[in-house]
Amino acid sequence: MINGTSIVIQNINGEIVGQMEMTLSFVGAPIDITNKSFDQWVEIFESELGIKQLQISGSIVYNNDEQYRKVRHDAFNGNLDTYIINYVSNSSIVEIFTASMMPNGLSDAIPHGDKLTTSLTFLSSGPVQITQIIPVKIGDIFNVDLYTGNGGNQDIINGLDFESQGGIVWVRDRVIGWNSMFSATDLGVNKQLITNTGVITTFSNAVTGFNSDGYSIGNNNSSNFLGDDIVGWSFRRSPKFLDTIAYSGDGSSGRQILHNLGIQAGLCIIKNTSDSSKEWAVQHVSRGSSALLQLDNSSAETVTTTAWDNTPMDSSIVTLGNLDIVNSLGDNYLMMVFAHDPNGFIQCGEYIGNDSTSNIVVLGWRLQYIMIKSATIAGGWIIFDTARGIDNSGNDARLYADSPATESSSTTYLSINSTGFELKSNNPETNSLNETYIYIAIIEEDL
Repeated sequence: MINGTSIVIQNINGEIVGQMEMTLSFVGAPIDITNKSFDQWVEIFESELGIKQLQISGSIVYNNDEQYRKVRHDAFNGNLDTYIINYVSNSSIVEIFTASMMPNGLSDAIPHGDKLTTSLTFLSSGPVQITQIIPVKIGDIFNVDLYTGNGGNQDIINGLDFESQGGIVWVRDRVIGWNSMFSATDLGVNKQLITNTGVITTFSNAVTGFNSDGYSIGNNNSSNFLGDDIVGWSFRRSPKFLDTIAYSGDGSSGRQILHNLGIQAGLCIIKNTSDSSKEWAVQHVSRGSSALLQLDNSSAETVTTTAWDNTPMDSSIVTLGNLDIVNSLGDNYLMMVFAHDPNGFIQCGEYIGNDSTSNIVVLGWRLQYIMIKSATIAGGWIIFDTARGIDNSGNDARLYADSPATESSSTTYLSINSTGFELKSNNPETNSLNETYIYIAIIEEDL
């Protein structure tokens, strides 16, 4: 039994009904763990769950009166297979319980601010399905792939399981100014997103396969030009790291998109995959719910309520407004949500520039990848990683998400250490006086 855990309830159409403070239990005979060791207890517990019905009861807060009436109707008419409830634990081992549910035991609603609250029990229509995700290492979910283009076909083997887990691959030629190309398992192998323009391409020879141990590439110039040094940043989908969601826009403010990070969302990147003329949209946790940045240009953030409906993203939901680059009626979108987990593998934070050659930012661990963007003044989305070189005594290899410019290492920007990084230049792209900069950083080693 797990008490006091907040879950999200979603109907079969993907609409989020509300949130619930709940008690989770399993219907049937108790699970006997008498005189068992801890390992035996775990083994018995996991095997027994698969034959139990799931029951969730507690107090639910509905998003609106319409959702309450719909649940009430289903409860009184005994409708099965109407609601799907996913529970993701916050332990180091993530267990996802999925079941088709029937609402019953519904009480009358009472006011809850501008919403409604009631007590309710959901009962699964059959045994619950349990998926256990074993704790991962950073090398299981992220890698910087350095390879030389061969002008033909090649497999990039990095140990990341894209085939079953999904994720994204971001490829850049380091020598020639080809476009910065973004591929995702949600889009398949025949569609790519260009981060420096917003253009949607349909090459069949870019990333040609998402494999159980990496990915395959064809003879596309941007991903495999003969003799060129190329980098691929690989991000595998995983709780507390990355989730990717493909959705269709409905044009309404307050649209809620559910993610499965199980922890605070730190960086949300969205691209309209139906219309190449639409820009990228970015929300960063440190900049609040009205700040909008765009991955395909260097402009400072703009303030608007139409992108995120003035609602901060959290551990389960990203809320959208009706701005066309995030939620135009009938258009398709890809959302990539990165976690903010100071005790884990990834952090999304901010710092204030001091216009000096020493500006220390503490993460609590040594990084291997960082992307920095000035939020309050114009400046590019600069990407550094230790594989290409962050030289603590010299110059740093950098590429830009918003520009096809070739790799440059003519300037010292930062140094890294066991607890974070230090800005070593007063370059306005990373360290202008009193300006705010955002970043996403990924740990080098496992904690």
